[in-house]
Amino acid sequence: MRLPSVGSRVSLRYRLPAGSEPPLTEAVGHLEAVAPQLRLRTRSGELVTVEPADLLNIKEISVRPVRTSQIRALEHAAALARPCPQQDWVDGWLVRAGSSEPLLNTAVPLEVSAQISGLAGVARWYDERGLAALLALPERLLPLRSSAAAPEKVLVRDLTDMLDIPGGEPVELTDGPGAAADGALTVARLPGAAVAQAAVTTAPDGSSWLGIFGLRVDPAHRRTGLAGRVCATLLDWAAGHGATRAYLRVPADDEAALGFAESLDFRLHHRCRYVEAQALLGGPPPTI
Repeated sequence: MRLPSVGSRVSLRYRLPAGSEPPLTEAVGHLEAVAPQLRLRTRSGELVTVEPADLLNIKEISVRPVRTSQIRALEHAAALARPCPQQDWVDGWLVRAGSSEPLLNTAVPLEVSAQISGLAGVARWYDERGLAALLALPERLLPLRSSAAAPEKVLVRDLTDMLDIPGGEPVELTDGPGAAADGALTVARLPGAAVAQAAVTTAPDGSSWLGIFGLRVDPAHRRTGLAGRVCATLLDWAAGHGATRAYLRVPADDEAALGFAESLDFRLHHRCRYVEAQALLGGPPPTI
């Protein structure tokens, strides 16, 4: 069982001492230690200590309570950061196609009006283009329960306390290819060693977000701090462009990437899962 990092906000379920009634209980709070015992500080200030053998389940939750409207706003800013060659609105769903990245060719329920009843129209939009409809479903936006492929964690941090940029060769910033919709786009490079793209976009609620994506480090230069230098430079760049918060999208099972994000003070905001529309509509998939 992977334990969230110290400082994460978690929900845990654990056994009480023998003879306790009830025998199990739950707690929510911030982790203060994970070894040799788990220590969690609740909102009321109580310190809960749990032996590892008594821990039944632990789940990381957003570092502070997040409203559904805030999830929708962040996802809208993320969609603006990476527009697709083909995109449109269908019954409150943003439908997208034509990207070289499969997980961008998805339909996401960004408007409050987006409902399960609109899936037939979404599927038809993709079918007209010879594509199967894949849905990006940020948690809590729709009351759906379904098995999901490639679950992601969306991690965020504020841009108030900036990271120190380590010394060394300066990170080069150049205008990115294409353009973010209603925002600024850049590419950060350490030539021959590391590269990442970033965009600053503004959500409908007025919040301004930095998104970092496409971070790659040459295998010969990994574990030398270059990824951290690139990200620290991008956080500084974004603050100069009016961003107040930043986000990363990380596969939920990529422990190395999650550990790196947490080392930069990114913490969970929400999760997103990917589901084929046909699995929710029922019946055989369309012939394409």
